[in-house]
Amino acid sequence: MRKALEQAGLEIFDMTEEPDSHVDGGDVLFTGSEIFIGDSKRSNKAGANFLRKSFGIPGTTICASQQISNVF
Repeated sequence: MRKALEQAGLEIFDMTEEPDSHVDGGDVLFTGSEIFIGDSKRSNKAGANFLRKSFGIPGTTICASQQISNVF
């Protein structure tokens, strides 16, 4: 997959380069303007910060909270 994405000219953000960062897809909710990330056993603030740095789109807020987890 990575090779195909690179050949397509897409930028790749590899969370494995920051081993303390974790985000589980079930802990993520995108509303169209905000990304909510649950702070759980599977996701953490380091992971939320990784997404903030990687996908920091102006006008988008990333919120990490222990009250948001396994939203799907």
